This record gives sequence, structure tokens and C-alpha cells, in this order.
Amino acid sequence: QDNTEHYQTKKNSETERGIARRTFLATMLAAQAAFAVSDAKEASALGNPFQGFTDECELDACITRDRRVFERAGRKFTISQEFDKNGSKSTGSAVWEGDFVLTKYMETAFPQGFWKGKRVLELGAGTGLASMVAALLGAEDVVLTDGDSKVLQLADKNLKANLTPSEAARVKLEQLRWEWAADPTWKLEGGGPIDVVLAADLTYYSENILPLMRMMQAISSPNTLLLLTHTVRPTDGDSMQQFYSAFDVDKVASGPAFDGHKDTFLYSMHANPAKKLPDVSQDGCKAGYVKNKQLN
Repeated sequence: QDNTEHYQTKKNSETERGIARRTFLATMLAAQAAFAVSDAKEASALGNPFQGFTDECELDACITRDRRVFERAGRKFTISQEFDKNGSKSTGSAVWEGDFVLTKYMETAFPQGFWKGKRVLELGAGTGLASMVAALLGAEDVVLTDGDSKVLQLADKNLKANLTPSEAARVKLEQLRWEWAADPTWKLEGGGPIDVVLAADLTYYSENILPLMRMMQAISSPNTLLLLTHTVRPTDGDSMQQFYSAFDVDKVASGPAFDGHKDTFLYSMHANPAKKLPDVSQDGCKAGYVKNKQLN
């Protein structure tokens, strides 16, 4: 009888310990899963530079957020967006995939010190991310331009939120419309030659490509480096081939900047005076507004 009771007591104790172990393991696994989900959501919310538009951060969700965080040039940028606010669908009011690639390319594809002392101009700057990265990488004079005055106000807000006063002093905001360059007497005012022109995802409307090219020619010399990112879309056709008619072009599609961005390419270009553009109308460029029906 005593042995039986001892055996039963021991068995019950082992059963309780087994249940306790299983409960503990289940709790730990549940916690790990919760942390994994939390980390994934946080990485998405922070605009992980290697993540791009993945399942955690689809295009619609990314561009409609009030704020996104990006880490570039050793700085964590908090970028305000206004896409889909008050009915706005302006492409300049959000960070697009071309900005991911361009800014990562800027900090990884050049030797140390490349940007120091450079004069940089960004076309269609939108939220201002690439211009701010240029300033932090060492550019001495950055001209942040956009054709939309409201978008420039957003860029100014982001500059003040992310740069110190001394850093922001190196960035100048200007309204610049590409069709102005159709006037042969037009010239960019102030400062010396432009060393680098930045252009992130400005080819959304193919009908604006010729005015964009004309402006690029007008502000460049043969020594100016032009960096243009383009994200492939179903309606593109051969629109990007037009750049080969006016510039010496090197199409880049590999390297750290392109991780997770298989549909975005970078065109590294120099103006070629021997190549001539067709005449460009001085009529206004088509405003940059998203056409995606799901967003309207």
C-alpha cells in the first residue's frame, strides 16, 4: 500500500512538472511570435530601407501614412507625408520607391568624400529626402526644387524637423517648373555650375519626359552627373529610351541600393552637347497626380 501511494504521488508530481514545462514553453513561443509580429510591423512603419514595398508595407499603405522613418547617411529621418490628405493625390507629397533607391545609391555607390563641397540640385524634390541626404553626405550647396508650391512647404517642414540650423542653411528651396527651360533665354539664377542633379521617380507621366530632359540639359554641363531613378510601370512602353537621345546613359540595376527593388532602375547620365532634343512646348507640364483608381 505504501509503495502504491508513493508511486502515485511521484507520478502526479511528474505530471504537474510536465504540464508546467509545457505551459512555460507555450508561453515563451507565444511571446516570441508576438515579438516577431511586432518587429515586422515596426520595420514596416519605419520604412526599412531594404524592405521596399513588401507585404508588410504595400504601396497604398506606405504613401498614405502621416509619417515614415528612414535611416540614411547615419541619420534617422522622420518624413511627414500629406498624400491623400484633404483630397490631395500629388505625387510630391509622399516618398516613393525611387527615393529608396536613389538615397541608398547616394550613400553606397560613391567613394568616401565624393559629396563633400558639391553643388547639388534636386528636381521634383517632393518631401525633400534626397536633398537632405545630400546635405548630410557633405554637399556644400543643395538646391531643392519642385514645381508645386504646396509641396515645397511640405519639404520645408521636413527640413526643419530633420536638419540642424547649420545643416538646413546649406539647403535652398526654389520653385522650378520644367517647361521654363523651353525658353532659350532662361537660365538658373545664382550660384555656380551644378555638380550633381538628383531626380527620383519623375517619369510617372511619359508626356512630361521631354520637358524634364530639356530642364536637365539647361541646368547641366558635360561635367554634371545626373542621377535619375525610374520605377517600371505597365504603361511605360519605351519612354525611357528618350534619354539616350540627349544624354550619355549608364543604366544601373544592381548593388545594395536595389535590394528589394527589382522594378526600379537608376540612370547615371551626362549631357552630351552633340545630341539634340526636339523642340519642347512652353505649355505647362502635366501636374503630378496619382491615377491609381484604388487611391481615387
